[in-house]
Amino acid sequence: PLSKKSSFMFASRVSYLELINIKKKINFNRGLERSYRGYTFFDINAKVNYDIKSNERVFLNLYFGGDLLRDLSQFYHKKELNFAKPKQFSQSFSLKYIKEINNKVFFNSVLYYSGERRKDIVFEEFNEILPADNRLVKSTNFESKLNSSINDVGLKLTADFAPNSRNYFKVGVGYIHHIFNTNNSNVVTGSNLHYSPKYDTITSNSPLSFSSEWYQFLQHNFKFNRNFEIVFGMRNTIYTQKKEVLNRMDWSITTSYTLGNN
Repeated sequence: PLSKKSSFMFASRVSYLELINIKKKINFNRGLERSYRGYTFFDINAKVNYDIKSNERVFLNLYFGGDLLRDLSQFYHKKELNFAKPKQFSQSFSLKYIKEINNKVFFNSVLYYSGERRKDIVFEEFNEILPADNRLVKSTNFESKLNSSINDVGLKLTADFAPNSRNYFKVGVGYIHHIFNTNNSNVVTGSNLHYSPKYDTITSNSPLSFSSEWYQFLQHNFKFNRNFEIVFGMRNTIYTQKKEVLNRMDWSITTSYTLGNN
């Protein structure tokens, strides 16, 4: 706790596969291993709660994580080096506000952002030995970088109503804005044969694309008794992308039965 009204939580995780393969990685860097494959996962979570009043509370959540893969190989008898390094990152942010109107009605709103980003790097290098002085020089190389991402920004408003112990209602509206970045690439090919450098670069940047969705939903939980419950749900969603509009209505009925007397 930070004070009587606020609290803070921080957590982080990281994989230890790289530590297990540390000897193999050192040998690869020294030229004693022909290949090396490594994987690292990490994430960071942070949460802050603050009580505005006895019936009002604010929650702030932050998340960032990533997956890193390394696939490296080198062949000295062919004088070749290549590697692939795909990376994927996820991040999210949410700000939630909850207010208790009375002991039967609750209101909450959530403003959030979430994103996925992927980066692929492929590199290949081929060398040659000059016959004149038996010297190793870089002859040709190929490097490709590809970036793509998906980002969402949304707002959700929800009201909860529990008139009695058997009935529980939830109604809400929301909006999500999607941003797609599907292909930003940069490819470089080059040669340095006999001290005649030549490099070609190809860059491709696709324009960003956008879409959005509005939705409304209604949920009713009804308890027949302590063990048996049935849930009715309805959701109406309107998708828009450029000039296209799609309206979809979904209905659901689920049941649950709890064993025991609790």
